[in-house]
This record gives sequence, structure tokens and C-alpha cells, in this order.
Amino acid sequence: NCSAVVNYTAPVGTDPCSSGGSATFNFTGSVQSFTVPAGVTSVTMQLFGAQGGSNTGGVVGGRGGSATGTIAVTPGDVLNIYVGGTNGYNGGGAAGLEPCVGARAGNGGGASDVRLNSTLLGARVIVAGGGGGAGGQRVVGCGRGSGGGGGGGYYGGGGGAAWPGIPPGGPVPTGGTQVAGGTRGTSTWAALNPGNNGFNGALGVGGKGGDEVNSNQAGSATAQPGGVGGGAIGGNGIWLAVNNWTGQSGAGGSSYITGLTAASTSSGVRNGNGQVVLTYTAPIPSTTQIAGLPSGATFPLGTTTNTFVVTSGSLTDTCSFNVTVIDAENPVINCPTNITVSNDPGMCDAVVNYTTPVGTDNCPGVSTALTAGLASGSTFPVGTTTITYTATDGSGNTASCTFTVTVNDTEA
Repeated sequence: NCSAVVNYTAPVGTDPCSSGGSATFNFTGSVQSFTVPAGVTSVTMQLFGAQGGSNTGGVVGGRGGSATGTIAVTPGDVLNIYVGGTNGYNGGGAAGLEPCVGARAGNGGGASDVRLNSTLLGARVIVAGGGGGAGGQRVVGCGRGSGGGGGGGYYGGGGGAAWPGIPPGGPVPTGGTQVAGGTRGTSTWAALNPGNNGFNGALGVGGKGGDEVNSNQAGSATAQPGGVGGGAIGGNGIWLAVNNWTGQSGAGGSSYITGLTAASTSSGVRNGNGQVVLTYTAPIPSTTQIAGLPSGATFPLGTTTNTFVVTSGSLTDTCSFNVTVIDAENPVINCPTNITVSNDPGMCDAVVNYTTPVGTDNCPGVSTALTAGLASGSTFPVGTTTITYTATDGSGNTASCTFTVTVNDTEA
């Protein structure tokens, strides 16, 4: 054949970034950032808001909410990450003022959120609401307890009132929603001291708890933990009739997800500070042949250049190699058998005709040439003449054959 079947190991591109990875961000009290690596087109985010702060009597605040979703990204995008703290970092409302240290409420838990290519509130794409702060504990002979702070969230929860008073008391504060901050708790003593009321939640911020500024009363009661954050609406604050001498707990902030896939929220799942976990994968690099012939193909005589390109995300690389098929097969040529004739009458020679040999080859383009002796139809002298024909193919390979023509003088 004028070709060859060639097998080779086809190249397969690799990318050290294609395996993906994860990053966990814990509470630090400041913004953290994550730059999307090359080849990554989506990031899955799991966020937990912080628990509301405990009061000074040890009663814990409401647990923080969670939010999960996957966002489409472009390599180089920056995700700015805010991890909420039980100290109220990132939107937790402050606890109300309380002169008696032992009767102070807890502040609202901070929300955890992720902001795309910006640090502004409007750039938030996912929020896990924080829990409301615990209401202030009643301490005999000291203080009746300030109101707990509202939890941070997309919209913050309302702050609890200080010393709600004798039942029926004021309404409990409500959690933040997707469109508005939670409403504050109010106190039956607000007419004497408006500062006893809590404050409404707002965009990204929980409401401050009410201040306890009235004189002490006898008796005691047990404070209640704050409302949980998370879901479309944060959990409401808590105030029970049996606890009418304590401050109200704050309400939880709302969670939020927008423009994400596989998105969901849950409420009341996180104790302690918040957390953000990012996971991502890069597409497996694809390798394609863009020139030449595949392995196992029949390659023609000569050189064929094979080129492959690997694509990973928006990045590419190429490699090339040659397959050269050499014609190492000689042509074939066959001469006639030796010829013996008598001289032509009256002549000392003879005109001899023979079949001229023609070379053949596995590749086209073979040529045949007389390289010794006389051509057919020539006048051959008496005696023996050796004739040689040579065939040459396109690659320079040759083959020769030889025969003789003998002219005998048989004339008396």
C-alpha cells in the first residue's frame, strides 16, 4: 500500500483548577472575600446566621437561620462575605440599656450574607438571618430587664420592649420579612417612659431593644430566649404573661435568596456565630482534534500534522505532532528472457525487437529507463549485448532487471 495505518496515544488536556474545591469562612468581625478561580462558572453557598446574644443571666438568644443556593459566576468575580456574630456584627440590633448589669438583655445575632462584586447592601445575593437577642433577666432589688435586640437579616427583626409590664402588656416584636423590617415590641409603661419601647427593624439591621429606665420592683421572673432568624420571615420575639417582669426578647431577621438555583432557607438551626461555606467545581477540560487524522486512521505517504486543542472554561492550549509515512518498498520490474537470433542476411548484425519492461510500484509515479544496452528495434551487433532496465519510484527507491541479446553469424 501507498499508506500506513498508524496508532498513537491521543493527547488529553488537563487543568489543575478543574477539580474544584471549597472554602469555609468563620466569624472574624470584618468582611472577607473570595475571588472566583479560572474555569469556575457556579458557586454553591451555604450560609448560617448568628445566634442572638444571651442576657447577663445566661438565657440564650434565638438560633440563627440558614440559606442555601447556587449562583452563576464569571472567573474573577469577587464574593464579599459577611459572617454574622453573636455580638451583633452585621446587622444585629443592640440590646436596650439597663442600669443593673445583671438584668441586661442580649443583642440580636448578626446576619451572614454574600455580596457580589460590591460591599453595598444592595449587592447581597443571599442572606441567612440572625436570631433575636434574649430579653433582660429580672433581678430582685436591682432591675427588671431591658429589651433584647432584633436579629440582623435581609430585613432585621423588631427589638423587644423593656419591662413590658403587667399583662396584657405590649405586643411581641415581629420578625423581619422580605419587604420590611419587623415591628417593635411596646410596653404598657411607655407612656411614662417611651424609651421602654423597642425599635423597628430596617433593611439589613435589627431593631434596638427598649431601655429599662423605671424604678425597681419586687418579685422575679425568668427571661425568654429571642426569636429565631431565617426563612422568609424571622421568628417573633417572646413574651409570656408569667414573665411580665422581664424584658421582651428581640425578633429574628429574615433570610433572603435571589437569582439562585437550588435555593432554600431554614429557621432556628445555628448556635453561636454564623458561618459561610462555598463549594465550587470547574468544568472538566475538553480535548478536540482540529487538524490531522485520528489514531487508527490510514495515513498517506508523506507528513501529516496532527493538532489538538484543550479547552477549560475560557482558556485554551494546543499541541501538534507529525506522523510521517515513508515509502521504503522498492518498485518491481521484470525483463524478458534472454534472446538469441541469427544475423540478418548479408549483414554482420541483426535488428532485434523485444518487449520493453515496465516497472510497477505500490505508489503512483514510477518511471522506467534503459540504463544499459540497446532499445527494442535497434540493430544489435554480432555477439552478446547485455540490456538493463531500471525502475524508480517517487521516493527514489529503484529496482533493475537484466537480459541479453545474442546475435550469431550463421551465414556461410
